Amino acid sequence: MYKNKFDNVLGKVVSSAMLRRERKRKLKVHVRTGDRKGAGTDSNVYLSIKDKIGNRSEEFKLDHWWRNDLERGTTDSFDINVDINFGIVNQIELHRDTSGIGDAWYLDIIIIEDKDRIATFPVHRWIHPYRKYCINEYDSVLPQFDSNKCQRSKELTSKRQIYQYTTHIKDGPAQVSFCFSIFQNYKLDTKVLKYIYFFNLYTGWSVSQLTDIS
Repeated sequence: MYKNKFDNVLGKVVSSAMLRRERKRKLKVHVRTGDRKGAGTDSNVYLSIKDKIGNRSEEFKLDHWWRNDLERGTTDSFDINVDINFGIVNQIELHRDTSGIGDAWYLDIIIIEDKDRIATFPVHRWIHPYRKYCINEYDSVLPQFDSNKCQRSKELTSKRQIYQYTTHIKDGPAQVSFCFSIFQNYKLDTKVLKYIYFFNLYTGWSVSQLTDIS
């Protein structure tokens, strides 16, 4: 009697799992990390997608077991499942934490394959921790039609802080007075160029000669 009850329960569980699997549609997500210094990340990255009528998928962790994902200049592919009635993908939401030794991440682009359709989401920016990014397909929309006005405002404010302009000559053209990102991302490179410059100044050797020797 107990065996029959167990078999019935097991059969219902298996049938329910098969039914849920049949009601799912598989999508393939391609994530390309930028080829910049420090672009790769060891943090946990989470992605969800939306369709044109507002349906939102569950949150997926972009990770493969026993593999170093999201490294500089690489493209990683992930399989995700959405409901069979999920519509045409037109927006993604992503965020990351600060796990791992190197958590900074520069994301180039995310491409989602859905049967015969491909949805492209250019990002081309550093992804800050614990900040949710909402990216529309092609990441192109007029300001008055942007559904993420707060995000757009924060990004514009950040760019104004990075790129500051001044006029050194009265009524002359504006010039960059200070670009924080250059000094932030290329401190070591700047020091190397300075050493090469002063070495060339005192020895008369050219950069090409130094390159040949190295």
